[in-house]
Amino acid sequence: MNSFISNFLKLVLYTPDGRCPGCGKILFLTEDFLCTSCRNNLKPALQRRCPRCGSALFNEEDRLCPACLKDERSKALSGGFVLYESGRKAEEIVRTLKSGTVPDMLYYFGEELGEAFLKDKSLIREVFFYTKPSERKLLEGFLSKAHLEEDQDTAVSEKSCPVVLMLSLQEKRENLYASAAAFLSQGTKKVYCASVFAPG
Repeated sequence: MNSFISNFLKLVLYTPDGRCPGCGKILFLTEDFLCTSCRNNLKPALQRRCPRCGSALFNEEDRLCPACLKDERSKALSGGFVLYESGRKAEEIVRTLKSGTVPDMLYYFGEELGEAFLKDKSLIREVFFYTKPSERKLLEGFLSKAHLEEDQDTAVSEKSCPVVLMLSLQEKRENLYASAAAFLSQGTKKVYCASVFAPG
């Protein structure tokens, strides 16, 4: 009964029109904010990740993904993690969310990022968080699940922070590299990235 009520509230809060952002079909109360088909078509991130951007590593001998290996700017990143691989279904969901029609759904993905953050013992805890203003709900969901204090969400551009974790729905690698380099130029020692979907 509790899961039924929980799903009902998610549908009301995250999908005002009751439709899946991945395909547009009407959601059942037994589904969360994505329909079962779209949820099944999302590929969870592989275990072996690039230690800089968090993208998948497919070959045992790879120590970095091809993009980070090729681009010297990737050295600005100290590490990263993602929840889901990129792909056609991921692109459809990202497009819908970036259109701004269902902003509260970013909160739900933020909760998933927060849960992943708690499970990964290698991640630094003394950290300040940054996200784009348009993805603010992602940060709110993250903080609610990661059990972190609100004062850790600071205006990092206004002062130097020792460690920064950049949160995003999905970002192009070039933008990740550039943002990380900008933080380092302000005196930040380490920059990490956490994305719902693997960088494009």
